[in-house]
Amino acid sequence: MRTTIAIDIGFRFTGIVIYCEDREEIIHTACIRNPPLKRKSKAQQHWDECQYLSHELESLFYSFPDSEIIVESPSGGGKSSIAVKSMASSVAVLASVCHAYDLDVILVTPMQLKKLVRAKGPVSKEEIMSLVEDKLTCIGFKYPVKYAWCKDHTADAGAVLLVADQMNLIKLKLTK
Repeated sequence: MRTTIAIDIGFRFTGIVIYCEDREEIIHTACIRNPPLKRKSKAQQHWDECQYLSHELESLFYSFPDSEIIVESPSGGGKSSIAVKSMASSVAVLASVCHAYDLDVILVTPMQLKKLVRAKGPVSKEEIMSLVEDKLTCIGFKYPVKYAWCKDHTADAGAVLLVADQMNLIKLKLTK
């Protein structure tokens, strides 16, 4: 079974959409929520959070071996130094796990996702969510749970899949 795993990587929330090329449908959506952990020190807390994300990604890659991995690489533009550190940590964890599983990663940028909606100007999370719902529902896209915190991250992972289709990395069978 050939699969593509589209990931919106983040430290607190990581959106996942898995597309099966053989079945021409989305077979799984998920959002990894890295729970905030309170430890004796910030260093220990950061370590525990990195380990949690690493474990979740390892489980995913073990369940879907030999998948093509396509990731929205966060840029951290306009964010606080803490957010930039967290984004860098999440990318480092993903890179380490992919290296351990000998998986190649294709990176897409946040700008490529925004250009799916419009060529220039600001794009809201709601607009990306709406586009993903309109385009990918026909091949099985759905939000994994009812919680609002996961929707925009799962939608971003769906947008990663649309960018991969646009770049001819995969071929989605969209009826719309």
